[in-house]
Amino acid sequence: MYPTDTNPINVPRKFLKFVLVGVAILLLLWAAFAMYTANKFHVVSTNPNINDMATVTPFFKINFNKQLSKSGVSISSSPSIISSYAISGKQLILNLDTPTITNTHYTITVHSIHDQQNVYLHNLVFPFTPTYIAYSELPTDQRNALLKEQLNSPFGHTATFTGTSALINNGLTNTQVQAFEQYAQNFAYTNKITLRTVLVNQSSVTTAPLDGSGVFSLIFTMSINGNPYKAAIKYSDPSTIELFIFNTSGKQLYVSPTTSN
Repeated sequence: MYPTDTNPINVPRKFLKFVLVGVAILLLLWAAFAMYTANKFHVVSTNPNINDMATVTPFFKINFNKQLSKSGVSISSSPSIISSYAISGKQLILNLDTPTITNTHYTITVHSIHDQQNVYLHNLVFPFTPTYIAYSELPTDQRNALLKEQLNSPFGHTATFTGTSALINNGLTNTQVQAFEQYAQNFAYTNKITLRTVLVNQSSVTTAPLDGSGVFSLIFTMSINGNPYKAAIKYSDPSTIELFIFNTSGKQLYVSPTTSN
């Protein structure tokens, strides 16, 4: 006797049913995992993106998917650039000291933070290297934050710079002149000077011979709010400088952060 079920199409149908059941199970597992991942406490985004950090970016905002607790927050940066921080809903806002230095590696680390259900995240690391971006090209929220910062500070008013074309004529790039202006404002802020005008004495700009370590130098005089100073700029690449400011007697009053090539 032969088996009553001799239809060869039955086997493929059973196999197809088995495959469909397997696919359905996999889809259910994937959906469950996706829901678990979406609900798990995690970082959603940052503002700005770590690849878009500028030397004058005034803040770094980390967005989470859960409401944050305002207690138990531990953060640091290397080099140190965090002036303060705040929690707002699902956002950790880090206020940064500026200007930072181009071609220099920075790292912001959130050592500990937790949501309102007391779920912790540890050692979130955000490395970046800032680049020069003109103020006019910054995102609107960064420009507004910088403007607010200037208006709230008695020493942070935007100054008028004249004579800087002489620095370009003697070898500086536009990026380096921007760094010079930022450092001059930093000098004024540090010394509680309300910066209004900076005038580079164009006829005084001279170049020093290249030293043995490959460093170029410009030496010149300038006035800040009408008061005379001596200055020197040293650089070894077209994007960074080191600014020195002296009084008329030659006493060093300021040196900008050492650049890292």
